[in-house]
Amino acid sequence: MLLKNFVKSLEKSVLTNINGHDYIINPVLDGIPTYEPILLEEIVETIKNKVDLSGVDKIIGIESMGIPLVTALSLETKIPFNIIKKKRMNLPNEVSVVQVTGYSKGNLYISYLNKGDKVILLDDIVDTGGTLIATINALKSIGVEILKVITPVERCDGKKLVKKETGISILTFTRLDIVDGKIKVKTLV
Repeated sequence: MLLKNFVKSLEKSVLTNINGHDYIINPVLDGIPTYEPILLEEIVETIKNKVDLSGVDKIIGIESMGIPLVTALSLETKIPFNIIKKKRMNLPNEVSVVQVTGYSKGNLYISYLNKGDKVILLDDIVDTGGTLIATINALKSIGVEILKVITPVERCDGKKLVKKETGISILTFTRLDIVDGKIKVKTLV
């Protein structure tokens, strides 16, 4: 199985509650506990096996947990990457995005993307869908062509909400559910 170690890490995740929302602590989702390189290797290998990367101009990641994923994929594929930041940089043509999730609200800032750029958007998880809906809509408003949206983890109804609100499907590798206070993982690829 391509994602053997990744699935094991998800099964061992710590469950906590933030503002009434079940939150999963896992290296890929939070950088803690220790983020073992094998997890990135498995995710990158799965992307390479499941996604046609030809014609991709840039890999786009969302700060903060999208950064290790896009870095690893960029190093492996030699496709450049760009990070959507949580901090305003006051750059020309910077686009501000309001992000609302089940446990936080804030702004994201997109810069150095142009109309016609062909991108893959990569983030760690789709949960409530708030971050991806806002980001996808902002990228569309710039005129960026989104070839694929990928998250290694899905949970709740975020994947369906993103599809409904943006018309874009998300490729996910695992589904996490909380059943009787325990984390259940289903492999999807």
